[in-house]
Amino acid sequence: MLEQADRIRRRTPGYAFVILLLIAALVATAFLWARPDPGPLEPPLGRSRVGVTAQLGQTVTAAAMDLVAYRGEGRVVLDSVEAVDVTPGIGVVGYLVLLPHAAGTIESAAEWPPAGYDVREVQGFTYSALSTQPQIIVGLKALSDGRSSIAGFRLRYRVGGAEYVVSYAQQIDVCVPSC
Repeated sequence: MLEQADRIRRRTPGYAFVILLLIAALVATAFLWARPDPGPLEPPLGRSRVGVTAQLGQTVTAAAMDLVAYRGEGRVVLDSVEAVDVTPGIGVVGYLVLLPHAAGTIESAAEWPPAGYDVREVQGFTYSALSTQPQIIVGLKALSDGRSSIAGFRLRYRVGGAEYVVSYAQQIDVCVPSC
């Protein structure tokens, strides 16, 4: 009897470890399944960064997303954009779609919206495989001195009847008055 109890006691840590591994695998699987589908506009892996210098109270423009080329059938319809992990010191004024032209796209500008560019509202904007790929820009207001940042952006869009959510790791640092 004592021998059997010793065997059970020695096996208990092993069983606990196996159960812990099973639970971890289930949680990881649930997390991956719960991740929204990025759809055809998923950007390549990697992080980019834009630096902007502003004066206190100034509203500036920064590149939020350089959308990837769409190669599918039908049209992409943009729904909304949101900033992810905004630190104190800056406020998001809004988002616009910038249509590239001979001068291309922008990284930043000292005004919002940027002068001399063809910009459109994000919600309801459409483009197809035949269109040049647009850029989404963000207006930011400098609210306090020092460095503030946005870690990235999330875009909601549709293609046909399917809805997608894609994240862009485009960090924006705003320095007031400089960093």
